[in-house]
Amino acid sequence: MKKLLHILFIYIGITISIAQQYPVRLIPSIFQPYSLKLGDYATSTEPKLQL
Repeated sequence: MKKLLHILFIYIGITISIAQQYPVRLIPSIFQPYSLKLGDYATSTEPKLQL
């Protein structure tokens, strides 16, 4: 039983370590009207910056 648990933990560890092989890409989209101040995007009630 202990040997089975040991093998299971090794298998789970290997699976988790190779789970994500590719980096995640984020593409920011800014909606009109465009502003040069980053604070304008944070204080607005409607989302102007979307990932």
